[in-house]
Amino acid sequence: GGCERVRLCVQEGRDMELSDPFVAVQLGTTVLQTRAKHNTTHPVWEEVLEWTHPSAQSVFHFQVFHGRRVLGSAELPMEGLRLEAGPVEQWVPLWTPERRPAGQLRIVLTGTFVDPAPALPSSQAEARSLGQASRREQKQHRINHLRQMIALQERKNAEIQRH
Repeated sequence: GGCERVRLCVQEGRDMELSDPFVAVQLGTTVLQTRAKHNTTHPVWEEVLEWTHPSAQSVFHFQVFHGRRVLGSAELPMEGLRLEAGPVEQWVPLWTPERRPAGQLRIVLTGTFVDPAPALPSSQAEARSLGQASRREQKQHRINHLRQMIALQERKNAEIQRH
């Protein structure tokens, strides 16, 4: 199935050239960014960036900035990440425009898929769909319960108004 949503958690960075870094990430035409982390070259962001309906051919473009200056950048194609198999965590090496190492970013990527991914073994996929079904049933049960409570309250209100 197609990917409905992709969440990128920018966890941390290490060996940044300058302090106060922030990360801008482009996927498709949408650019999202983290806050700047002051007085550190080993920033911890733990910020979640989210895109909806990404193309499977999309490429993540990472740029780490110090003010307006690009400290390092990287590209990570979505193809080959196998997000349908579960979250992917990795250190992404960054490079200066002159192709010198410029630190690393630790990221965690999670995809949300429309239907159970065929890449999963059927037993896992079945377990997952059963889980979704029972969650749906629980939700429907809660909705029915709330409807009964509302109907009961409406009868009480009508009763009060009659007197």
